Amino acid sequence: RYLSQYFGIRLLHTKVMKFIRDDLNLDSIYSYISEAATYHDERMLSLAADKMAQNIDRIDKSSLLLAAIDPHFFLRVVSSAEIDTCGESSHLSVLIAEYCSLHKDEIEQEIFEKITNKKSIPLIHQDAAMPLLAIEAETCKNSISDSPSCLQKRCTKVLALNWKDLGSQKDECRNLPSSVLVEIMERSLSMAKQSCEEDAKNRDTEAQRSLRECQKKLKGLEISWKQQSQKLEKVQRDSSEKIEKLKSIVAERDRQMSELEKELRKFVRLPVTHSFGPTSKATYHNLSRNEPFDTSTNEYNKYGRVRPTSSPCFGDSTENGYLYRVKKASGYDAWPVYYYKDE
Repeated sequence: RYLSQYFGIRLLHTKVMKFIRDDLNLDSIYSYISEAATYHDERMLSLAADKMAQNIDRIDKSSLLLAAIDPHFFLRVVSSAEIDTCGESSHLSVLIAEYCSLHKDEIEQEIFEKITNKKSIPLIHQDAAMPLLAIEAETCKNSISDSPSCLQKRCTKVLALNWKDLGSQKDECRNLPSSVLVEIMERSLSMAKQSCEEDAKNRDTEAQRSLRECQKKLKGLEISWKQQSQKLEKVQRDSSEKIEKLKSIVAERDRQMSELEKELRKFVRLPVTHSFGPTSKATYHNLSRNEPFDTSTNEYNKYGRVRPTSSPCFGDSTENGYLYRVKKASGYDAWPVYYYKDE
């Protein structure tokens, strides 16, 4: 590129610029920066600065580029129109803090103020706030002011928002001016108080919400309990009515059974000594003889002493009594004969 410009060879310049644009990346950029600085090629330095600005989010704080480039070129990168300072990323503040830590002995106050102003880094990361305050205190020691600087305000605000992590940064705090420490403490205490009040408010709100939910559930359970109680009372009433009806039915059945038992006990077994008087064959066709029944005969002895085949549970069931004989294929069944005796 330098030779094409020196000798005025436009075709060579065009091809070289095409090659540079294709080859320029974060891996090869330092070579171009070094050569451009040697030949004082401002155009090449601008191209390299814009390329770094376009890829600023890909540059890690441990990158060798931060240690290699000089403060003036780094200012070109931070001030480039290609860099995105309108996003929500605070990565640039971490790179600036790391760069300033590496070059704190050579960086000038003017350059430091330019690369750390609000336009360059609108968002400051928590990890970058404390190093930036310490570097500012060392770099800008000649411009002491009673009021905090813009960078101090922004950094102390970030630290106050993360006040719970200040305990792990107590060693870094020792290098800060007392006025900055006071500002950090005041803001942190204010944020801690606000956080505690918000937590207490949230707890109260959550407790109230839980209380309302419990009251709502309790109201629902109360309504359900009343409904179930009403159903149970109805079931109890219906059951009581049915039980009373069943009791009445049972009492009536018991009375009827008692009456029937009384009536059944009035049946008395016909004794063998009972005289039937004149009988006919048609009347006692199942007897062994047609003559009138005589208790002195063998029929008495035969049928009066034989136990009956079956006997009822009620009535007078004496052992000796008249038997009614029924002939079967296998023999005879002997049944006791009863009569109704109404007293």
